[in-house]
Amino acid sequence: MEMTQKQTRENHLLEPKNMQRGGILEGQANQHIEDQNTIIDKLHRKLAIHEQNELKAAQTIDMLTRQVEALQVTTARAEEAQRNAEADYILRHFVGNEDDTANGSGSASKERQFELAHMAKLQALTRVSELQIEVTLIRDVAEALSRELQDVKDAKSELEDEFQKTVRLKSEVQYELQQLKDASEMSCLREPNVKTVESAVADDQMISMPSVCQKLVTTLKAQVKTLADDKKKLNEAISCCQQAADSRFKALVKDQQKIEAENYQLRTDLTRLRQNTKDIRLEFRKLEEDSTDGSLAVEELMHVLQTQALQKELTCRIHDIEQKVAVLADTEARNKSLVVERSELLKQLKAERCHSSELAHSNKILKTATETALNQLREVESELCAISSDRDSSVKQHENVATLARRVITELKRQQAESMDAAVASMQIYHLTSSLRTHLQHLRALRKTYDNNLLSGNSESESDSDSEIITFTKYEELLVEDTMQIQSGCLKKDTTSMYAKALVHQSPQQKC
Repeated sequence: MEMTQKQTRENHLLEPKNMQRGGILEGQANQHIEDQNTIIDKLHRKLAIHEQNELKAAQTIDMLTRQVEALQVTTARAEEAQRNAEADYILRHFVGNEDDTANGSGSASKERQFELAHMAKLQALTRVSELQIEVTLIRDVAEALSRELQDVKDAKSELEDEFQKTVRLKSEVQYELQQLKDASEMSCLREPNVKTVESAVADDQMISMPSVCQKLVTTLKAQVKTLADDKKKLNEAISCCQQAADSRFKALVKDQQKIEAENYQLRTDLTRLRQNTKDIRLEFRKLEEDSTDGSLAVEELMHVLQTQALQKELTCRIHDIEQKVAVLADTEARNKSLVVERSELLKQLKAERCHSSELAHSNKILKTATETALNQLREVESELCAISSDRDSSVKQHENVATLARRVITELKRQQAESMDAAVASMQIYHLTSSLRTHLQHLRALRKTYDNNLLSGNSESESDSDSEIITFTKYEELLVEDTMQIQSGCLKKDTTSMYAKALVHQSPQQKC
């Protein structure tokens, strides 16, 4: 009994120690699991970064290959253009010289030679410009490989072959000129029994032919020199291209080596990381098998973190919604103020239209009055003509005419003052319309801001805003028409009233 009691006491004493040890072990297991999870996340990130780098490297390699192909195409085109130009130049030059020697036309041959020389210079300049453009393109493009170098060397050999061909053609031309000289000398020897005039003419021709031949030789030498200069320039351009291509090729080789080294390092890192991930997974499985309670705690922590993230998202969304509600309230207040201003503007427009209609009515009345006055004036003129034909003029008639003139002058002055008043009124109307236009422009600006703030609003509000803008533009057009009618009506009123009153004052006096 005593032994059992001792064992029970020892068990009671060891229970809290065992509980503490179990808690410590669980904490250590949880910490170890969290560390492993962080390591796994880091490894996943590194793997993603390495995959992105590999994709970028593949893209750069593809881009470089495409640029190489494009550069090869451009160099082939340049070589073909250069060959065609040189072949055309050589054919035109030597065919023209052969035609000139066969026909024996001195002046025409000189002109053709000058033209050919000028054309050769122009072609050389164009060729040099084209080569410069091609060199710049080759420098800008980031590719120059061994094939391009071989193509350039082949082009150089072809140019040398063409230059040798030109030298051979030069020697052939000189040989033909020598034959022509020999033929001319033989012709001089064969014609000793010709008349004096014919002999003199033949001598002149013989004198002119050597000079022409010498000129041809000099021109050919000059052309050969120009060809040699062109060849030197082409060789210099080719050497520059080769140097640039070599430098770019070396740089590309270095870049390729660097990329290969980086790829090798990345692959080694990737294999190492995969091995580490495998080891970590094995350890993680062992830990999961050892401690299921730790996994439950981790799941609870994950749930807590997810709930916290969701709460943060909800708070952000609530804040955004509150901001949108405040913006909508501001826009509604602005819309109300715009509606009030629109109603006021409509009232002002109605008043202006009524005023313009009254002015138009008065204008019509004045037109009818002027027409009646004109008719009366015509009748009075006919009566005066009849009276003047029957009777002679007297002193009283002169006095009546003078008084008539004075009255007309006074009436004109009075009408001028009235026209000034009308002009002032028209200016006031113009100022009113301008103020209305500025107000409308202000309303349009406010409307634009309202539309910009309500881009994500309902379609009904957008249709209302469009209808209001259309009504504003229509009211503005009506305002412009009314102001134009008012101004034209005022001017017509002034002129017609002046003329009508003058006629009205004239007619009774002339009748008297």
